[in-house]
Amino acid sequence: MSGVWWCTTCQTPLMKRACERCKSSSTTRVAADLVPVFRQEMQLLRQKLGFGSLPMATPDFWLWSSGTVYYRCGRRVANMRYDSQGTPALGKCDHAQLRNRALPHARLASLVGRLQEANNTYLREIEDEAIRFIRNVVSRFPDHTIMVAFSGGKDSIVVSHLVRKALGRSNVLHLMADTTVEAPDTSRYVEQFRRDHPQIPFIVATPQNSFYTLAQEIGPPSRIIRWCCSSHKAAPMGNVVAALRSGCSGVLAFDGIREGESARRRTYSRVTEKVKIAGEVLASPIKSWRAFDVWTYILTKSLPLNHGYKYGFRRMGCLPCPFNSNWSSFLIRELYQPDYERWRGFLLEHARRIGHPAPEGFAAGGWRLRAGGRGMDHARASIDKQVCLVEDRTFTYRLTRPYSDDLLEFLRPFGNVKVSNDDGVILQAEIVQGKAQSLFARIKATRPRSMLRVTFAKTCNLRLSSQRFEKQLKRFQSCVLCGSCSSMCGPRAISVNGRYTVDAHKCVGCMACVCGSCIGIESFTRKGTAQKWSVCSGSV
Repeated sequence: MSGVWWCTTCQTPLMKRACERCKSSSTTRVAADLVPVFRQEMQLLRQKLGFGSLPMATPDFWLWSSGTVYYRCGRRVANMRYDSQGTPALGKCDHAQLRNRALPHARLASLVGRLQEANNTYLREIEDEAIRFIRNVVSRFPDHTIMVAFSGGKDSIVVSHLVRKALGRSNVLHLMADTTVEAPDTSRYVEQFRRDHPQIPFIVATPQNSFYTLAQEIGPPSRIIRWCCSSHKAAPMGNVVAALRSGCSGVLAFDGIREGESARRRTYSRVTEKVKIAGEVLASPIKSWRAFDVWTYILTKSLPLNHGYKYGFRRMGCLPCPFNSNWSSFLIRELYQPDYERWRGFLLEHARRIGHPAPEGFAAGGWRLRAGGRGMDHARASIDKQVCLVEDRTFTYRLTRPYSDDLLEFLRPFGNVKVSNDDGVILQAEIVQGKAQSLFARIKATRPRSMLRVTFAKTCNLRLSSQRFEKQLKRFQSCVLCGSCSSMCGPRAISVNGRYTVDAHKCVGCMACVCGSCIGIESFTRKGTAQKWSVCSGSV
């Protein structure tokens, strides 16, 4: 049976059923996973949640936790419950169990040593396996630049340690994406890590816009519209990866993804070559590790720790993450009050701006379930399409964004855009593809009315061609210059630096940017809204 066990003789959690320290097999299964509780978290439990049975001077690891349950000496002693607003409260608490199973501080102080002795073989096994994996992946991609995707969390610090140990050198490149909404403890931890490891080349990638700037324009992210990962992680990291690729065939990035974090991550491959960022290979050395494995490794190896974990955070990520647990949200409110007030104020203001009927409910958690652009400028993600009755394969589109020549940049993935006539009012152009310069479509644009008349050259695949073309029109209207398109472009033909541009000499027409998702379109689209259809007489 898998899970974490407890040796009643050594009073130590175990990775496997048998204790290597006392050779005892009379152990008890505690939970599927287990994390240590530091004295800072216990102080918070005592002061804010009425956990009065906790001694005033509890040392680290006096309690352990699994989900909403707290354990003492391998026995369940309390659990956390939440009301409809997500506010935590202490549930069932076994005060007698707390009093009767007290241990002397001397024995508690030696827990880390006992933890290592009791799990020594298993620790060596998972470390050796991870190191073999790292060396094997490096040998598979010898021409790739090696990099550690560093977030400042517990998993990435373990991966950083393992990669440096596997390669036998310290100067392994580390890359972090600064989302501009990191926890203060994470920022302090990263600064300290860089000071403590001056030999490690460390790059901090920054996004085109701050989180709040983009949220102001397209609304807060949600569990359905997760624009933040694309714009504030993938896009800035993609720019760095593109620069690194100039001298090599690609980048091999080791990350701290673990399958126990979510159902989705359980489906990930341990080595992934086709990811969000073009030219990057992702490898996950600790994919099968439990949180308890990670924590045991950190404690027994004395690795530096982000202090946010000591206050009770189970994961350290962006403060406004829509996937934050109720417990994380509570800790953010208690520990990072200015950041919490700023986010709550933004949510209330946004709710009022879009006419939400219950701004307080929206700010309390409703924003996490936002599925479409309710209250947003839906016109930016929609177009009026007219079917021409006079010419075959011809459509007229009325743009909601004033026409500009920037639109031509969004059409370059379909082929080379050749302007045949432009008098300042009417623009006529052709899109030709490949070395044969075969015609894809003819375009006629009228600037004053922002009308676009398009005649596709072939009947074959007309539906697919028109759908992709219309998606690029919507991209033009809803573009927020997030840089996501640039990160997914393998040839690095797309540039987003105050303006969206496509280098026609680099673009190979792979359609990755066209087929990929667009956070602007997703954020402005009213869920379930159908496109308008009508007919036209043949003139623009």
